[in-house]
Amino acid sequence: VVYALKGHGESMVDPNLQEQLANQGYILKDLNLNTVEAIPEDCAVLLIYSPGEDISEDELAKIVTYGHNQGDVFLVTDYIKKDLPNLSRYTELFGLKQATGVVFEGDPNYCLSNYRHYLLPQIMEHEITIPLLIGGYDLVMPITQGIMQKADLQEGIQVNEVLSTSAKAYLKPDLDNMKSMEKEEN
Repeated sequence: VVYALKGHGESMVDPNLQEQLANQGYILKDLNLNTVEAIPEDCAVLLIYSPGEDISEDELAKIVTYGHNQGDVFLVTDYIKKDLPNLSRYTELFGLKQATGVVFEGDPNYCLSNYRHYLLPQIMEHEITIPLLIGGYDLVMPITQGIMQKADLQEGIQVNEVLSTSAKAYLKPDLDNMKSMEKEEN
């Protein structure tokens, strides 16, 4: 069972992802951590799909406990203007840091023409990306929040990069007040 976290204004799970999960034999169920003592034992993967609000400290503790018990978490984030400190604390436990702003691509081979904020990331070889690579698909990611790997990973933590921008990618911290799509100082 894949449990999709609910209660934080999460986006609807993409129908293509739902279909892929069903094709792999998974059942998708909603889970509100405020109504249970712990993540259910039959949880193969906890899906946190683009929350609009932060998780509580109690929910964070349940997710951390689940992870320490070899549970898998699939986290999808979107660019939002508010801080999610508890979710950020969770990702930092695993060597990841959410970037503040939207990723823009400076290499035209990694974005849609004239849309530097519509990324065409490099797809790395990993078991979850094999269907994309075999099918020769491009993945378009509009208005994307950056996720960076911290330099100092805790012992036992492994980060698998599955999508990557070019070295010319940059962040724009405030879409509402940007003057151009070009890279600017600071």
